[in-house]
Amino acid sequence: MCNCVQIFAEKPADYNQFVKHVVTNAPNSVCEDCNLSLTLTPSNLVNNTEIIARIAFHPFHYDNKTKTLTEKVVSDAFDKGLSGFRKQLTSDADITKKALLLKTEKREPKEIITALAEAIRSISDSQDRKAFAIYNTDHPNNIGHVDVCVANIENMTGSKKTDLQDELFQKFSIERQLT
Repeated sequence: MCNCVQIFAEKPADYNQFVKHVVTNAPNSVCEDCNLSLTLTPSNLVNNTEIIARIAFHPFHYDNKTKTLTEKVVSDAFDKGLSGFRKQLTSDADITKKALLLKTEKREPKEIITALAEAIRSISDSQDRKAFAIYNTDHPNNIGHVDVCVANIENMTGSKKTDLQDELFQKFSIERQLT
């Protein structure tokens, strides 16, 4: 059994420390190619040709004045893990259903944004290392789920984080409106 499965199974009590836990125990995205799925999905490795979809929520991911989407939509890649869906395994209807289930008084799903896995993985940090990994973290109640995580702990703060967050944001585009 791959040690990576254990790393992902032992989630920290503070979920905002999930990415730190992963990069501390599996630096340089060594677990990216491992089977972390709790289901029998046909493809555990997220291929570069796959499209990753993300739900954007108002007001968290939007500028309060202009109401436009901001880089906050990808900021989870540095702490909780940026939740997304593999479009080859998750239909538009399923993503919309999930978005509506996540709606609360404090957050409303507004848009679906997408990026090519290869584009996310092509981002390099200042030391010319891969900056982000895409982990297949689906489970029976969330088929096709992925987490995009920063790959190295020194990229989690300061200007390195800001630069990488901006670059990751630029890889995504709005696919469709939800409301």
